[in-house]
Amino acid sequence: MKRYNKILIIAASVAALAGCSKWTEPRLVEYPLTHPWDTNPQEWAEYTASLREYRNTQHNIVYARFHNSPDKIESEKNSLRSMADSVDIVSLTNADNISSYDIEDFGLLREKGIRILYQIDYASRSGEFRDKSSLEAYLASAIDAVSEYGLDGWSFTGIYKWGDAASEEASKLIFQKLNEAKTGSQLVVFEGDPQFVTEKDRRKLDYVVLDTENTNRPGSILTAASSAVSSGVPAKRLLLAAKVGSFIIDSNSKDADAVLEMANILLSSKSYGGLAVYNIEDDYYSPDGNYLKVRSVIQTLNPSK
Repeated sequence: MKRYNKILIIAASVAALAGCSKWTEPRLVEYPLTHPWDTNPQEWAEYTASLREYRNTQHNIVYARFHNSPDKIESEKNSLRSMADSVDIVSLTNADNISSYDIEDFGLLREKGIRILYQIDYASRSGEFRDKSSLEAYLASAIDAVSEYGLDGWSFTGIYKWGDAASEEASKLIFQKLNEAKTGSQLVVFEGDPQFVTEKDRRKLDYVVLDTENTNRPGSILTAASSAVSSGVPAKRLLLAAKVGSFIIDSNSKDADAVLEMANILLSSKSYGGLAVYNIEDDYYSPDGNYLKVRSVIQTLNPSK
């Protein structure tokens, strides 16, 4: 499938020829993309091999939530193919609506060694799954989709409510079904307050993304992380979440970019597994390059040798 970028062309007639300066209506012009694997296949093969080798080294994990297949595609920020190369794991937040473009991009991400997860957003959709049979049916479809598209596992969300028997049963069922379906190197990741998951299951999760994306004080973030570890989450499987466009109060009592500052918190603590970036698409565009913050934190957390 050939894909194109679209650019807006505004043409002006030349005064000397037309006798006046007159702008035409803007129009969209499509032009084919030029890919590095087409222009220099050998160099591309060496580069992607080095990315896959990097995944196998001990390093701070960088995990990203990505809203695939949005209703309105604005630019390359909505394309998986443009994801920062050194992101380790991408969780698809619109996984129920995988598009042909997503499928096309899966191969490119696999070539780079980026793992792709199907997100089950129980936290925001719990009302749809009030009875066990509806949740089981949905989990079965998510498991089938991961198999069909060759994805690398699942992430799921949940909101802890003390004494809520329904949530506890849902948590047990979600983990049970996903863990049973998991094969080989596939992952099961939880995003949220780890208390939502039973202590026994917490220890079996591949990663827990702690819900620190709306916390703006380093002390509160580290307290929440310490509590998660005390509750049974292995420290090196704990990822701290930060949201593009948010702020964390730094050591000078000033608002600092949340993604950049969370990387500093992780480096200072030297205890946890890495960083989860939410709203990653909003970091895509900058006049100086794409995904500048994300690329910066990857370099901060995992300096080039």
